[in-house]
Amino acid sequence: MKTKAYGSLIAVIMFLSFFIIFKNKLIIVNDIPYFKPVFFTLSTLCDLFFALIALLHASAFKNKNIWAVGVAYLTSTIIMIVFVLRYDLINDNYHLNSLESTVILFLWLLWEICLPVTVLILISMRKISFSFKKLMIYSFSLPIAALLLIGTLRFMILDVGLFSAATRDEIVLTCILIKSAVLPMLIFKLKPLNHITLVFILWIALTTILHALNLSLLPQHTFGWYSSKILESLFRVGMIGVALYYLTSDYKIIKEQSNINFKKSITDALTGLNNRRHFDNELTAFWSKKNKEKNLFGVVMLDVDNFKKYNDIYGHSAGDKCLIIVANTLSIIIRNKKDLIARTGGEEFTAVIKDINLDKLHAICERMRKAIVAKGLVHSGNTEGGYKVSVSIGAVCISSRNNSLSMESIIELADQCLYQAKKEGRNRVVITEIND
Repeated sequence: MKTKAYGSLIAVIMFLSFFIIFKNKLIIVNDIPYFKPVFFTLSTLCDLFFALIALLHASAFKNKNIWAVGVAYLTSTIIMIVFVLRYDLINDNYHLNSLESTVILFLWLLWEICLPVTVLILISMRKISFSFKKLMIYSFSLPIAALLLIGTLRFMILDVGLFSAATRDEIVLTCILIKSAVLPMLIFKLKPLNHITLVFILWIALTTILHALNLSLLPQHTFGWYSSKILESLFRVGMIGVALYYLTSDYKIIKEQSNINFKKSITDALTGLNNRRHFDNELTAFWSKKNKEKNLFGVVMLDVDNFKKYNDIYGHSAGDKCLIIVANTLSIIIRNKKDLIARTGGEEFTAVIKDINLDKLHAICERMRKAIVAKGLVHSGNTEGGYKVSVSIGAVCISSRNNSLSMESIIELADQCLYQAKKEGRNRVVITEIND
């Protein structure tokens, strides 16, 4: 699925979530407690989802930084589960009113600041040796240190008498601003990793829906609270745009590089024709899907005459140039996209020409032979070619419905024709036809 499709899907899900949630809010506004466990449950699931994806990616690509990201999010998941079990959020009839406001503030600070800062630190530690033990220590110690720091700040706030409904909203808003500033840094840091960026898009979409749910289920609250939640949602939507932009850029780069690498893997580096491996694969695929109709095809094998002597007389550099000229000449004659031509040996070339009869196959082979001689490359050791570079050609014309022979046998027959052409004096075409 392409990036635009992901963006459209996310937009539709978010819209439907907002619509359904706000529609239901009109019915059950006054019966909703302050913080429902669904908030912590969904937060935990989002973190767990990201942790699993990151760990799977790190395992596949052996990336130590993404191991750190996955373990950090797993740490967050464990911490959130501990909180849920500690305060009996589910067993206590889904009511959280017994929680002190200071504890709620404590949880907000943990969730809004601890994780993104920890992950940012972890992915910046490029000198971590790839040791699972060390990685676990780093990944768990940083969140725990952040947890202790937050606990200390909580008591400091209580001791100096700064805690109130107003300051709570200000602190929460500050936490959200910090987290919203850190998340784009994470995206920028991870942008070369296509898979991780995609996970970020999905994760941000899930948490945006989560905040829409949380915002709609809260009872009437202060204006600052709603403003902070709306501001965070806007930040997240903006980050989705940033992630999509970089994902698109990275996708294009990766696709271009993939095409280049694929082209290199199937191309002969010297001549630019298909290489032996690609030729064999295409030939196997063609033979496994033989046409049901009675179509004919030809297999052509071509060899540069006395090429060893050419290298001995003129040098390997000149020999390479000679092969390039031969390859270019062949590719001009065999131009049909459904046909296949490859360099299958040092001075050996092989072609498969589809939908052709014996006369046309013979005519094409003669064109190739004459065109190469016409290039006028001097070859003092090739008396058979009039002291010019020439080629010997062996070819087989056969029906694609023929089941009596294997593809290997047909190639062998073409090779025998090539041997016969050389035996008869080189610079000639020997062709045979196999009937059904």
